[in-house]
Amino acid sequence: RSIVAIQGKLSATTVQVETKLQAAQGLELRELRGVFSRLQRAQTKLDKVKDLSRELSRSLSMQAVQGAAEAVKRAEAELRTLSGVGNLAGLSLTRLEALDQQARAADAV
Repeated sequence: RSIVAIQGKLSATTVQVETKLQAAQGLELRELRGVFSRLQRAQTKLDKVKDLSRELSRSLSMQAVQGAAEAVKRAEAELRTLSGVGNLAGLSLTRLEALDQQARAADAV
C-alpha cells in the first residue's frame, strides 16, 4: 500500500513539474529541470523496489506451495502405510489410536 501511495505522489509531482516546465524560463527552467531529473531517478528507484517486492511475494508463495506439496506427500505416504496394514479389525485399540494420532499430525502439517 505504501508503494502505491508513494507512486501516486511521485506521479502527481511529476505532472506538476512537467506542466510548469512548459512555461518556465531562465533560472526557474534550470531548477525545474533539476527537480525533474531527481523525480526520474526516484521513479527508477521505486520501480526497483516494486520489482523486489514482487519477487519476494513470488518467493513466499512458492515456499508455501512447496510446503503444502510436501505435507500432501507425507499424508500420502501415511495412507500407503495404512493401506498396507490390511485388516484394521485385527489391530489393538492402542495401535489404532497411535495410527489415528499419526494421521492427525500429518494433517496438521
